[in-house]
Amino acid sequence: MINPLGVGALAVSAAVRSGICQYQETGNISKDYQPFKMALVPDECLPELDRQIGRGKSPYYQRLIQLTNIAILQACNQLDSSQPLPLMLALPSEQNLAVALDADSLLLDIVRSCQDLIDFSASRHFRLGRAAGIAAFQAGLELIESGISDAVLIGGVDSYLDLMQLALLDRQQRLLTATSMDGFVPGEGAAFFVLSREPNGKVTLGPPGLSDEPGHIYSQEVCLGDGLSNAIRSALTGITQPVKTVFSSFNGEHANGKEWGIALSRNSQNIDEAFIMEHPADCFGDLGAATVPTLMILAYLGLLRGHYASPLLVWSASDFAERGAITMTLND
Repeated sequence: MINPLGVGALAVSAAVRSGICQYQETGNISKDYQPFKMALVPDECLPELDRQIGRGKSPYYQRLIQLTNIAILQACNQLDSSQPLPLMLALPSEQNLAVALDADSLLLDIVRSCQDLIDFSASRHFRLGRAAGIAAFQAGLELIESGISDAVLIGGVDSYLDLMQLALLDRQQRLLTATSMDGFVPGEGAAFFVLSREPNGKVTLGPPGLSDEPGHIYSQEVCLGDGLSNAIRSALTGITQPVKTVFSSFNGEHANGKEWGIALSRNSQNIDEAFIMEHPADCFGDLGAATVPTLMILAYLGLLRGHYASPLLVWSASDFAERGAITMTLND
């Protein structure tokens, strides 16, 4: 894992639990002449790229490779096997027209930068924004259940450090400034974990829930909360105890508040009345497509160390229609 709070999952987990915030005012000025905040990874934390990798591509494209490279190496260094793993990669939404991203080339360049750690032929990318990590997890799970692979590398990468993207968000009044409180702090990061067929795992993952919300923030339709409600309902299938901890993709915008309220009401029979809500974007900003794998890793570490009560629900809502959720239960 890497994001504005640090390099490595343990460092980020400790910073989140301590409430450390890496929001910083930038020199970028909004259309209302107000500086807006961002949460960025210091350049000195990023590895140098081979000159042939990402050659001729934008700084944004190259930054995604740098963020991914350092997080994947961390994950794979903990493995005993040197066999290349399939990669299920969550990426920014293809509907985000402000980001010109050649996802196929990016996946290939990531494989090239990771020193034979990834099986490119079995790898896929998912351009669904914040909820993309759930789709990546679902695809990785299917790969394991089919017997094609015993282990899969799952994760995501994203960055808002792109002038076209920031300009669009500014015009849409979605950035947090002194005059606009209904906004978010753009962040960046990457997070990866290995999903394997381990018979004695310490945490059980429930079925992934994916659904679409017609009334998303870029739609003319009214948000009825069906997408998030259905995704959470699917994720709660088979749960034997009510959820006690919730990890969400809340980033400070008000849009998801109504959605979550509806989803909570519709699934209240499976969620404890005294549940604890965690929304780490308060510390590291909005991580976009890296949100779900980051939340899952933080939740996993927290469950093992007794910081969070089990069962635990992770949910995330993209800017567009996609909504995703999954449960994590500490085994006895």
